[in-house]
Amino acid sequence: MRPKLTILDESMVEHIIGEAVELLRDPGVRVYNEEALALLAEGGAEIDPAKQVAHIPEAVVRKALDTAPSEFRLYDLDGQPAVHYGADSVQFDPGSAALAILDSSTQEQRVPVTADFVKFVKLVEMLPQIDAQSTALVCGDVPAEIGDLYRLYLALNYMRKPVITGAFRKDTWWTMREMLAAMAGGSEALVRKPIAVFDVCPSPPLLWSDLTCQNLIDCARNGIPAELVSMPLAGATAPVTLAAAVVQHAAESLSGILIGQLAMPGSPVVWGGSPAAFDMREGTTPMGDVGTWLIDCAYVQVGKALKLPTHAYLGMSDAKIVDAQCGMESAGGTLLAALAGVNMVSGAGMMDFESCQSFEKLVLDAEMIGMAKRLISGVEARETPIALNLMRRLGHHADFLSDPHTCKWFGMELYFPSQIIDRGSLDAWKRKGAKSAFQRASERVEQLVARYQPPPVSSELCAELRTIATSTARKFGMQHLPPITEGLLEGDVEQTLTGTKRALEDGVEPLAVIERGLVPAMRVVGEKFSCGEYFLPNLIMAAGSMKQAMQMLEPELRSRQQTVKSPGKVVIGTVHGDIHEIGKSLVATMLAANGFEVHDLGVDVPVERFLGAVRETGATLVGLSSLLTTTMVVQKRVIEALAGAGLRAQVKVMVGGAPVTRQWTQDIGADGYAENAADAVDLALRLAAS
Repeated sequence: MRPKLTILDESMVEHIIGEAVELLRDPGVRVYNEEALALLAEGGAEIDPAKQVAHIPEAVVRKALDTAPSEFRLYDLDGQPAVHYGADSVQFDPGSAALAILDSSTQEQRVPVTADFVKFVKLVEMLPQIDAQSTALVCGDVPAEIGDLYRLYLALNYMRKPVITGAFRKDTWWTMREMLAAMAGGSEALVRKPIAVFDVCPSPPLLWSDLTCQNLIDCARNGIPAELVSMPLAGATAPVTLAAAVVQHAAESLSGILIGQLAMPGSPVVWGGSPAAFDMREGTTPMGDVGTWLIDCAYVQVGKALKLPTHAYLGMSDAKIVDAQCGMESAGGTLLAALAGVNMVSGAGMMDFESCQSFEKLVLDAEMIGMAKRLISGVEARETPIALNLMRRLGHHADFLSDPHTCKWFGMELYFPSQIIDRGSLDAWKRKGAKSAFQRASERVEQLVARYQPPPVSSELCAELRTIATSTARKFGMQHLPPITEGLLEGDVEQTLTGTKRALEDGVEPLAVIERGLVPAMRVVGEKFSCGEYFLPNLIMAAGSMKQAMQMLEPELRSRQQTVKSPGKVVIGTVHGDIHEIGKSLVATMLAANGFEVHDLGVDVPVERFLGAVRETGATLVGLSSLLTTTMVVQKRVIEALAGAGLRAQVKVMVGGAPVTRQWTQDIGADGYAENAADAVDLALRLAAS
């Protein structure tokens, strides 16, 4: 027997549907799309043109419900059925359109960029508990006008699972459809085996914007499933009583089903939403609130009574970091969604009122999803009799562990989470480093992403996708999309050079490859080193990859008479009396990789040589390295000599090395101190800008 959650009794469900139908007649639904109004008029609604309101009779609504499919499937990119919308099938995807990513190293929110989205897609692919991809992040390194199509473009390059997405504009919808058709093998193939669902959102109360109406109509006429996302806010944009909010949700959703079915009878549509119970104390829209859960589960029950596929935003948290509140709220919503039989549950990884995504929360949520799926599989009598023969045979001996019965059934009966869930002893936990769940989640993120294998997408198809996306990007001032330079993050020279070459072949300007691809990737490498995710070998390999990519790009830059905008010129060296080179050379390489013009003087450099190099190059930064305590004083002499030669005002001086401290930096009058190469780059950028 499958455990199920029921929020409403049958009579209340019928009452809610009846009131929703009455709302569509009076006061009706406001529609700011002329094509939709014309469809409604032809379908039998009474239109008030001045107010753009459609008054819809019950018979018209019931006819639309008769043609709306009760189920459909999404397919993966191998053409296999992967998601079933219908009955009590339960699947999960990450939520969509977060404007922030929780930085793994700082636990602060920041604007996501291309590298974040690519990593997110890879992670979702590697989590078997997550059934579908979603365009989960809005990248901040492209114009806002192409934010919708760009995230889909990135997802299509890396995914095999189907995707939940949505358009922000009427025109970009067509670009997104073109990319999906290319990926599916043509428009007809996309209709036969859809690989995506588009979210379309009515506005509360009882209103359809021009954009969402058009998206809904275009989906219906092109055979692409549409997922209605009604968002009543109980107490603010909807009545405060939960049942009344469900009535409003039903009315808005019924109007969406009607518009879609009038545009194309039989077009697949999902009864979905993202409502909330308004927080009267904070003035926020809590997604982890019990009131929100109740509205969601109740409207899903209404959708099932209408024999429609269902969707809900559940399993989210309003917490700002991955903490106990985050786990509590996410677990509660996930369990209720599974018990309610929601066909597609959006929200894994989401926090802070649907605005932020977290890699760590996503892998933790995946474990909760695995447990929820096991929960709804229920308890079965695997054998008959259930236990009688087994226990009589073993008697009073606790030998079940070695019995064939255990070996036969334990894999089906028990759920085994990954090592992210700690179920060892206290001593075992301590031996493994006494790590928190967040730390274990961070490690698992990196492990899974490292094991990701790219899908077998041909270079020709990748180029076609890029051409389609770029054609729209150019309309909004972006001539070339940011190049995808993941090889650099992994220190893979061959992959970095292949990606650089492909970007050039795709028409990306060499400056754009550097400024939007290589340099941001190197900054990510530096951040990973600073927070302990990367180590010196990773840093050195990434810097080497960057150097070779720059060598490939230099002829292209010369042929176009272009130069890389440098943040400054740096003279760097190990001071006189010291011949240690590794640290200094690594700093020099990292500075060059981040665009600085670097003049490396080598080791055992006399004071006079530093002065001469500053005069010759016009440097604005000087880097002084010292590994020996006995040579630290030479750093001071260089600074004094710069002042004596009248050059001190021209340059900022950075110092570093094992024995160097912040106090020493202040004592000798240097401008800054860095403990490692990554910190040195950050320091140099700050000093160059000051």
